Amino acid sequence: MNGILRRGFTLIELLVVIAIIAVLVAILLPALSGSARAGRTAVCLSNMKQIGTASASYSTDFSDRITAFSWRWGHDVRTDWDDGRRMAKNTQRDREAAAFQAVNILRDIAGREDIRPPGHYKGKFPYPYLTPLVLMHGQYLEHAAATSKAVVCPEDRVRLAWQVNPPDYHERCDPIPWEAANTELLGPAWAYMTSYEPVPASYDRYASDIRSPVAQTRRISQTNLHRDYINPGFHELGGETLTNADVRFPSNKVFFYDSQGRHHGRRSLFMGYPDARVTMLMFDGSVGIRRSDESNPGWKPTSPAEPGPAQYYYGPESWEPPIRDGTWTNWQDLVNGYYRWTRGGLEGVDYDSAEIDTGQL
Repeated sequence: MNGILRRGFTLIELLVVIAIIAVLVAILLPALSGSARAGRTAVCLSNMKQIGTASASYSTDFSDRITAFSWRWGHDVRTDWDDGRRMAKNTQRDREAAAFQAVNILRDIAGREDIRPPGHYKGKFPYPYLTPLVLMHGQYLEHAAATSKAVVCPEDRVRLAWQVNPPDYHERCDPIPWEAANTELLGPAWAYMTSYEPVPASYDRYASDIRSPVAQTRRISQTNLHRDYINPGFHELGGETLTNADVRFPSNKVFFYDSQGRHHGRRSLFMGYPDARVTMLMFDGSVGIRRSDESNPGWKPTSPAEPGPAQYYYGPESWEPPIRDGTWTNWQDLVNGYYRWTRGGLEGVDYDSAEIDTGQL
């Protein structure tokens, strides 16, 4: 039988096909990558919206109070844990009572009986990063044993890894905070921390008292490092006293914000950099992504008459995004406070209007 000869691809034709495929991949990959990133941005905004909705429900049930830890020093508290009740009542500082409340919540909803009230260093309490626990404890925010993707940005892969199995995160994960294995510093609780911080004015009773000369000596303020605050000996947390009615400009005042601008550029950028584009929740429940330098510069809480903002250094640890040049050099980049330290606290305004007068004009 006579066969029919079939001509195969020549080398040139094969190279042309490969080149065409390579061009198509080069065209499609950025589009696919951009779509995935846009999806993560949408999830981040949805997370903020959920926190806003949960906070509104909390306020409805608790006489319009702003979401915050509510245990106060010297007060009787409701808890099944004798050590927490005793220590919260006998402590001398609100921040210490709040630390005991956080431990109580983690015991109740995460079964973490191994987490004990902090010891000598109980004043070093990572208050802002644990505030969503209040919403979880009240069942305003869905969670699984105190972990919830709704409180972590999908671009925050470090914290998402911590949430996989919190009891052993300090052995399993790298990087981790230096406090991770230190029970004196609530190290085990770091696995439950959020990407989204509430502004200090939402829990500092004196931040918005702009008329009292005593208040400026009692306000929480910034140290020279981005993660640490100064808590005066006479400061009071406002979990039982601050309400949404205290917010004069709810659509212009930031409530929660991501500490990093994670959705634009090649790497995350700390909120204190002027060009950081940060996901934020306003007090009226609206969410969005805004540049930090579009906000007012803010104030130094202990010097309300000074025109300049709070300034401090962004010196990240290895688990935090690097400074602008891509390194983790400590004490490197000087940044501004912006909406973290709103002039006038809850009476002030962050976006789309001028700062109020606290004596600086």
